[in-house]
Amino acid sequence: MTEALAMLMPALALALLHFLWQGALVGLLAWLALVLLSNARPQARYVVACLALLACVLLPVWSLAQALTGEDAAAVARGALAAGGIDTTMPATQGGALRVLPAPSVGALPWIVALWAAGVCLLSLRMACGLLWVRRLCRDAHAEAGSRWQACVDRLAPRLGIGRRVLLRLVDAGDSPVTAGWWRPWAAIRTQAWT
Repeated sequence: MTEALAMLMPALALALLHFLWQGALVGLLAWLALVLLSNARPQARYVVACLALLACVLLPVWSLAQALTGEDAAAVARGALAAGGIDTTMPATQGGALRVLPAPSVGALPWIVALWAAGVCLLSLRMACGLLWVRRLCRDAHAEAGSRWQACVDRLAPRLGIGRRVLLRLVDAGDSPVTAGWWRPWAAIRTQAWT
């Protein structure tokens, strides 16, 4: 167990450190694509955002796999370029200007992984609290019998391209309208806002 953990800890820390620049690069590229697609259809912008999120999941997994298998990413890239007939010799540098970044010290690796795990736990707790709030809101929401507002929502839905029926519910709490539900979508508004 400790042997596996000793091998996993540096690989995981290295993957997390690499994701700092990888995530920043993905974010920058996604932002540029969204700026260029500002007048495009929402579906195109949605695809860009989903691809960026997918890249943010796959890049750390790829970095972790590279670190665990011991393959040097630069060697893999040089091999792929050489197979394509591209010269992969390193440029000459004056005074050793091109240097490899040092690996983090072994003592820092457990702290890097522990801080990352603490961040994951805090963000997971935040998401769980948000889901519990939406669940409570769904439970406490009530429909107004024969509501003219439900009829308004029913008329607007086809004009907005929404094929499924969206139920309108009233809630006693909340500062703004809320939509929830993937299988059975519904919208909630504060009672005082619509009376």
